[in-house]
Amino acid sequence: MAAILLIPLALTADLPVWFAAALVAVAVGGGAYAAVGTLSHASALADGWLEVRNRLSTRRLQRADIERVSLAWTMGVGSNRRLVVHLKDGATVPLAATESLPLPGQRRALEEQSAELLHWLRDHRSQ
Repeated sequence: MAAILLIPLALTADLPVWFAAALVAVAVGGGAYAAVGTLSHASALADGWLEVRNRLSTRRLQRADIERVSLAWTMGVGSNRRLVVHLKDGATVPLAATESLPLPGQRRALEEQSAELLHWLRDHRSQ
């Protein structure tokens, strides 16, 4: 959305060339970052693996290595919220696919996603 506004502004406004180029670069970079974010996903598989595809990496986590799931802030522009998987070795894996804006109703949706993931974890541990 910002790219749609910034690129025409940069190309038609009476701005220094370096500033116009910087605006276009920011717009294109932000658009690319958002586009790659749409490819993110997390899939809890029946065979005991959690596949997490974030913007630039994919990880497969064994269910037995996951200690807990929590809700966290991304600490960036807009302060989005997302789920984070905590592993038994102390590492954390963010679930970029669950990122949402801090809007009414979004927290409830994240809590529901967290509950589904915790249910998947408990089903395995009780077997």
